[in-house]
Amino acid sequence: PEGLGTVIQKGTGMGTSLGMAIQKNNGEHSNLGNITQKDVATNDSLGLVIEDKPKSHTQPQRVQALLKAYCMSVYSDNWCGYLVIASNTQLDFSSIDMIFTKWIKLQFNNLQEIDEYDFFEFKFVDQDFIDHLGPKADYHEQVKIKDYSLNVFFFPIDPNKMTLELNDEKNLIQLPTEEIPSDEELNFSLHLHLPENKKYLLYTQANKALSGDQKKRLISNRIFLLYTPVDFEKEYKKFIAEKNVKEIYTKMKKLSDV
Repeated sequence: PEGLGTVIQKGTGMGTSLGMAIQKNNGEHSNLGNITQKDVATNDSLGLVIEDKPKSHTQPQRVQALLKAYCMSVYSDNWCGYLVIASNTQLDFSSIDMIFTKWIKLQFNNLQEIDEYDFFEFKFVDQDFIDHLGPKADYHEQVKIKDYSLNVFFFPIDPNKMTLELNDEKNLIQLPTEEIPSDEELNFSLHLHLPENKKYLLYTQANKALSGDQKKRLISNRIFLLYTPVDFEKEYKKFIAEKNVKEIYTKMKKLSDV
């Protein structure tokens, strides 16, 4: 899209499986393992994805430590969702971005342009995440690189949940008040719209939380939309991605515990 690349056209991806959306190739790039192993073998840039660490001489214990995880938003004509990459070692995101963008472009038809606002780091992924969501993902592959492994997932999302709505002046992103968590620090500011004088009033600053009382007052006064400047596009898209993936994780974990 021209101009603000964040305005996602509402496509036909709702409910479409990744198997139908992926472009079938001649097999050379039919899965991630082939392209990664090829790059490592030729000393291409993927070798930099894993930062070598000194090997421990002690037997590692199984602990529920957070993994290093990376997310990329994916939009195509008939599939919308997130690519999530998780590893138990440090990831070099500058290298991983280039490789996975290259791979994704080989897999999808009419893929919308991926820009700097579409990839970010996740900080809540652990082994339970892999165990519960791996079998439920549209795509899950474990890729071996040197002595390490990467878990790669595609999670489908209703395109309406990924669409960013802008105000009439195209300089602010609309946020449903109900979807903003209470008492949780946000990396973007929140603004109120004053329709009588057509102005936007700063309500909470970036890196501050919207309190439960503030949220209740907003809803009781029928303020169902807040706004954040497009300067916080990346931060807001990360917030939406984490929210969407966490919802899937929570739902799958509850089902498995029944």
